[in-house]
Amino acid sequence: MEDTPITISTIPAIDSISPNPVTLSLGASATTVTLTQTEPISPVNINLSDSHSIAESPSYDPHITFVDALLKFDNIATQTGGKPSSEPPHAQTPLYLRAVETDETTGACVAAISSESRSVNVGYSCIDPASCAAGAELELVNLADFASGTPTTVAAAGGPITLTFDANGYAPFSFQYNNVGQIRLHTDPLSLNGATLTGANSNPFVVKPDALSLANSSSSATPFKAGVGGEVTLTALLADGTTPASQFGKESSPASLALTYSRDETAYPYPGQATIEGETLPTTLSRTSADYQQGATSLTTIWSEAGQFTLSATLSDYLGSGSIGPVTDELYFAPFSYTITKVDGSADEGIIDNSQLSFTYVGESVTFLAPPTFRVTAINHGGATTQNVASTWSSSFNPATIAATSASGTESNGTSWQLTNPSSSATDFVDGVATVTLDGQITHTKTATPVPPFTAAIAPRFTISLTDTIFNELHTQALTFNPVGNHLRYGRATLADSYGNETDTQSILFNVEYVDSDGNWIINPDDSGTLLSAASDLTCTIPSPLSCATDGSSADISVSGTLLTPGNSFTLTPDSSGVTGRVTLRLLNPSWLRFDWNGDGDLDDSDDYDAASATFGIYRGDDRIYYRMEAY
Repeated sequence: MEDTPITISTIPAIDSISPNPVTLSLGASATTVTLTQTEPISPVNINLSDSHSIAESPSYDPHITFVDALLKFDNIATQTGGKPSSEPPHAQTPLYLRAVETDETTGACVAAISSESRSVNVGYSCIDPASCAAGAELELVNLADFASGTPTTVAAAGGPITLTFDANGYAPFSFQYNNVGQIRLHTDPLSLNGATLTGANSNPFVVKPDALSLANSSSSATPFKAGVGGEVTLTALLADGTTPASQFGKESSPASLALTYSRDETAYPYPGQATIEGETLPTTLSRTSADYQQGATSLTTIWSEAGQFTLSATLSDYLGSGSIGPVTDELYFAPFSYTITKVDGSADEGIIDNSQLSFTYVGESVTFLAPPTFRVTAINHGGATTQNVASTWSSSFNPATIAATSASGTESNGTSWQLTNPSSSATDFVDGVATVTLDGQITHTKTATPVPPFTAAIAPRFTISLTDTIFNELHTQALTFNPVGNHLRYGRATLADSYGNETDTQSILFNVEYVDSDGNWIINPDDSGTLLSAASDLTCTIPSPLSCATDGSSADISVSGTLLTPGNSFTLTPDSSGVTGRVTLRLLNPSWLRFDWNGDGDLDDSDDYDAASATFGIYRGDDRIYYRMEAY
C-alpha cells in the first residue's frame, strides 16, 4: 500500500486548483484543496481521478457556485428539540449569519452589510424526515441570548426577522427548533444596493429528542393479566419534558430500541418469559415510521409470570447524534385466572359428630372427619402456574376471597340432607398454589315419620366461588367428592314418671331410644355422648303458689343433674318442710331427639320434647290389679 495521488478537474474550468494533483496519504480518509475563481460562475462540477481508475461517488459530488455576494451561516452543531441553541449542552452563543461580498480591488471577502439592521427571510428545510410538520416550529432571536430575547417564530417556508449586522458583516442570533430530525436553515436572497446577496443554506444538523418516556396503565391496583399483558407507550419528548416530538419515528430509518427488564428476585424469584412485540426480552427492537404517531409508539408487553418488573428502553443512536436513555417504567402483572381442583383423598374417610364414635342421630349436625380440601392455582393466559404468587401476594395485590356455598341431597330412603354453615380456611400461596380446607355441618332432616337405621351415602358437592378483587371477576367451580357417611339412627329422648311422699327425694330417669330395623323403639346402648343438664336442658313447672327451680336457686322443689348421659336420672329435692303437688319436667334439648308425642305430624313445637311428672304426697290409689272370673 502507498499514498494515492488524485487529479482534480472542473467543468467548466475555473481559475486555479491548489494543490493539483493532491496526495491522499496512506491511511487518511480526506484531504483539502483550494478552488479559486475571480468571476461568478455556476454550476461547477468537480471531477476526480486516480491511478487506480476509481470513480468518484455521485452522492458526494455536489455542484459549486461562485458568486460576488452571499449570506453565510456559521456551522451549526447538534441541537436538542425545544431547547435554545445558546443553552448547554450546545451553548453556541451566539451563532452568526454573515453577509459577504468580493472586494473588486483585492478579490478578498469583505462585509457586504456593515453596522446596520436588515430584515432577512429565514426558514428551514427538513432532510430526515423529508417532510416537515405543519405549523411554525422555528423560533429565532436577534443579537441577544435566546432566553433574554423576543423570539420570532417562522414556518419551514420562512419568515422575516430583523438581524443586526456588525461592522464585519456578522449578525448574531440564536434559535430553537420545536421538533426533532435532521434539518438545515436557509435564507432568501437579499437585495443590496441594486445587487443581490445569494441566500444561505446552513450545514445539515441533527435536532434530537431531549428525553424518552415510558408509560403504561398497570399499577398494583390495576395490573395487567399474566400472559395477556398490555401496552407500553414510548414517547420522544422535547426539552419541556411533556411535549411529544411529533417528527420522531418518521425518519427514513427510525432508530432501534434496546429493551431490557429486571425484577426484585427476592420478591419475584421466577423469571418467566417477558416479551415485547413478540420478541423475548432483552432485545433490540426495530420499528418503522408506520409504528409511530405523534412521536410515540405502543409496545405490547407480555409476561408469563405475576409480580412487578422494571422495563428499560434506550434509543441506540439518533441520526448519528448518539444514544438517548435509558428510561424506565414499572409494570405490574396479576394472575390471568385461577383453577380450582379437588385434592385426592379428601372427604373420603367418612363424617362423624364430635361426640359420637359409631353413629349419628337423624337431625344431628355432624362434621367431616377428613374435611374436603381443594387447591387454588394461579395461572397465566396459557394455563401455566404463575409461581411468583406467594405468601406476600395477598398483602401486595389482595387477589381473591374464597367462599363455599351450601349443598344438599337426598338419601336412598328419602331422607334429605343439607350442608350448612360452610366455611373455608386457606393457606398462603406458595409457588402459585394455595390449599383451601372446607368445613361445615351436614344434617339429615328429621321429620315426624321414624325411619329404620341406615348408613348415609353423601356425595358432597361444593360450589366454590373465588372472587378476584383485582379484576372484579368471579371464578366458580363445582367439586364433587367421594360418597361419605355415618350410621344414622332415628332417636328420641325420654323421661320416666316418679312419685313419693311429701319429703322424699325423687329421681326422673333420662334415656334415649331409637327405632330398630323392625320398627320397634329400643333403648340405645351405644349412646354415651348425649349430655343433658337440668339448668340448660329442662323446664320445671308446679301449680302456684309452689315453686320449682332447675338453676340451683331457692325453691320448694329443686331439680339437679349436670351432664347426665342416658340411663342416669335427674334429682328432685323438696323443701325440708315437705311439698304436696305435681311437678312437670320437660326437655328443651337436643333438637334431634324430639318426637311427635302429640301426633300433629310435625316437630316444630315444645310438645315434641318428652315430659314426665313427679308427684309429692298425692294419693295414687292401689297399684294392685284384681281379676274376677265371670260365669255365664
